[in-house]
Amino acid sequence: MSEGRGDAAEIVRSMRAAAFAVLALVLVGAVACGAPHRDFPRNQSGAGGESPGDSAGGSARGGVGGRSVASGGGTAGGSGGLGPCKADETRCSGNAAQACGSDGKWADPVDCSGRTCVGGKCLGDCSPGAARCSPTSNGVESCDSKGNWGAALACGNQACLDGACAGACAPGSTQCSPDHGVQTCGQDGKWGTAVACTNQTCVNGACTGSCTPDSTQCSADNGVQTCTPNGVWSSATPCGNSGTCAAGVCKGSCASGQMQCSGNGVQGCGADGTWGTPKACTNQACVSGACTGSCTPGSTQCSNNGVQTCDAAGAWGSASDCTGRACANGACTGVCKPGSTQCSGNGVQTCDAKGTWGAAVVCSGQACVSGACAGICAPGASNCSGTIPQTCNNQGTWDNGTITSGQCGAVCTPGVGKSCSNTTLLTCDSTGKWPTSGIQCSFACTGGACTGSCVPGKTQCSNNKSQTCDQTGNWNTGTTCPFTCNTSTGLCAGECTPTSKQCSGTQYQVCGSNYTWGSAQNCGTGLACAGAGVCTCSSTSCSGCCVNNACQAVPTWYRDADNDKFGKASTTTKACSQPSGYVADATDCCDTDGNTYPGSKTCSTNPNGCSSFDYDCDGTPRECNPPVDTCPTDGICPGSVCAMSSCQTHSYGFSGFGCGSSFAYLVTTQTCSNDPSGCQLGIGQMSKPISCN
Repeated sequence: MSEGRGDAAEIVRSMRAAAFAVLALVLVGAVACGAPHRDFPRNQSGAGGESPGDSAGGSARGGVGGRSVASGGGTAGGSGGLGPCKADETRCSGNAAQACGSDGKWADPVDCSGRTCVGGKCLGDCSPGAARCSPTSNGVESCDSKGNWGAALACGNQACLDGACAGACAPGSTQCSPDHGVQTCGQDGKWGTAVACTNQTCVNGACTGSCTPDSTQCSADNGVQTCTPNGVWSSATPCGNSGTCAAGVCKGSCASGQMQCSGNGVQGCGADGTWGTPKACTNQACVSGACTGSCTPGSTQCSNNGVQTCDAAGAWGSASDCTGRACANGACTGVCKPGSTQCSGNGVQTCDAKGTWGAAVVCSGQACVSGACAGICAPGASNCSGTIPQTCNNQGTWDNGTITSGQCGAVCTPGVGKSCSNTTLLTCDSTGKWPTSGIQCSFACTGGACTGSCVPGKTQCSNNKSQTCDQTGNWNTGTTCPFTCNTSTGLCAGECTPTSKQCSGTQYQVCGSNYTWGSAQNCGTGLACAGAGVCTCSSTSCSGCCVNNACQAVPTWYRDADNDKFGKASTTTKACSQPSGYVADATDCCDTDGNTYPGSKTCSTNPNGCSSFDYDCDGTPRECNPPVDTCPTDGICPGSVCAMSSCQTHSYGFSGFGCGSSFAYLVTTQTCSNDPSGCQLGIGQMSKPISCN
């Protein structure tokens, strides 16, 4: 059995692997082609077919050997699975177990041979409906729906053979054969060979009595007695005076025991029918060949279960009945009247000649009522009349009981039992069977009651989750959709999050509001898509320089030999990063003199490194020759508008003096104001060296 299960498990695993491979190809094709969702047709139930059913512990009712699948569009399962069942789910198909593969499909049923399929597993010790003979009684045990042997049903007057009542008798019971022997019932329910009752007869299946039917004997009164069918000697048939009884036959010339008078004695006829030697009558008188009377006065004897007392004439008086007792040896004795009967348990006792009750003879298949076997069953025995349980009463007749689930073939208790057939609620009928129709539940039927708030197998969207209605008619917790949930199908859909980006080659795509990628777009000159859809400038995509993630032309740098931050326009180089000794400015008019550059405030009596007095590169020489100082100084009012918040004092020497010499000169003082008239001029005289910077 275990080896067969292993083969089945291996087949299931192979089928799962193949199903996953096919599914993967289908999904890839669906994504690549953008295949729309479609609803698959619902399979029809029937023999070998499939029908909507459970996926989480409930039972699915399809056709014979059928499968259970989830109904509705798309695929069933918590996350839009691949088949009509959930992985590792089990169910019963007839008396075979089925397992759900990882592909969501039911594997081939595995027969629960010798066991019972319960909840999708092989359990118990027997197959439903199987029968066997009880190991402890003469009854039949039936296998119930859970694979357990039920209580034995007695076979009564039959034997249990191969799980069924058969034969003509119960093993161990007895009966009388036509030749007055005792037959005993064998284990096969057949009567065995009769065993003769020696010097007895068979009555009610037992040897009884004191003689063999039809045999003869001589009675005490010279008569012939014949044994009756009951093993009891009949009344004697007298041999009369013509002979005597010997070996059960009348013979001779006188009756054995016959008396005649011979003188004062009594002559008796011998056993051979001849007269013997006369004997005197003791305590009696011989009258007509006999001693007077028939008894000794005061003696007693039994007569018809009564006691007779001998009178003075030697005659027996009227018998006094031994009511309820037996007469033995001329006295009432015992506890019963010989031949009377009574019940002992379920057997019949017969009173013997001594007033003692004999062993009880069991009333097989009947009841003992008023000292006799009667009825059609043994008290306490059980029986089924259809689905109605019966119990035998003390009169040997059947009393009907109440139909109860699990008894007499009833699968449910009438009016009380409830069960589900798909979404139909069934109530047990009056025969203990499930009807074919019932109350249609609005949503689901579980555990014999209408339940839930949705139709099993349906899907819906809730907070961006795809929920599936389980077999109890309740929505499961759902599976969070990575992108969006399609409210039309209740299933997860989409391929991206709106406004998100991705790369498509060197181009990028933007996810639209419909959760699908838009058309690929160019990143721009010198840029390429990299990472999470970001256009990036790199040495691969840009032939120039990447500046702030933008591709730009390689800039020109100018030689700054005098390190004054201004370069020489005629000496250049190109590089993405500033080379040492080069600047971006090309306005230096003398790259060999660090004091000469645009905006310089330097003035001198000597020319710069380029033999020029144009220190600020404005094209105008600036030589320091008083009285006119051409050196620019902050604070001078340019034009007619005061540009500074305050003016400074500046001095102008007389022509002919050199810078740094001490001389007398005029001082002009300008005070800035904010009016359009410009700075006010004041004049004074001081002695101070001329300042050239």
